Amino acid sequence: MEPFIMSVDGKTMQMNFASSYPHIDKAIEFTARFLEEHACPLATFDVQLILREGLLNAVHHGNKDNPARRVYCTLVLEQSRLHITIEDEGEGFPAQAYTPEGGEVDIPQGRGLLLMYTYEFDVGFNAKGNVLFLTKEFAHN
Repeated sequence: MEPFIMSVDGKTMQMNFASSYPHIDKAIEFTARFLEEHACPLATFDVQLILREGLLNAVHHGNKDNPARRVYCTLVLEQSRLHITIEDEGEGFPAQAYTPEGGEVDIPQGRGLLLMYTYEFDVGFNAKGNVLFLTKEFAHN
C-alpha cells in the first residue's frame, strides 16, 4: 500500500497516509495548494493550523504513532463553507466529555480542540470518537 495517497475531484480533496509526522507536513502542503487553487477566502494559516492539530491528534493519540495504521482526511469546499473530516484507525476517545469552556491553553493536551473552537470551527465527532468533523463557514464573494 502506498504511504501517502492524495486525489482531487473538483472541490473535494482526499488524502490517506501511514501515521507519520512527515506525512502531516505533506498533507498541510497539499491543503494550502488546494485552497489557493480554489480561491478559498479562509485564511490559509488558520486552516493549516487546525488541520495540523487534527492530524497530529489522529497520528499520535488515535493511531498511537503506529505507521501500520492510516489516517484518512477529506476536504470539501462548498460555496460558503469548508468541511474537513479526519479519521484514524484507533480506539477513539470520549469526545462528549470535552467541553471548550474547560480547555486550558497551558496544558500539554487538549489545546488542539480548544484551538478549533477558538478559530470558530464547528466541531463534531462520531460516536466512537475516532472521526473528527470540522466545518468553517465563510462569506462568499
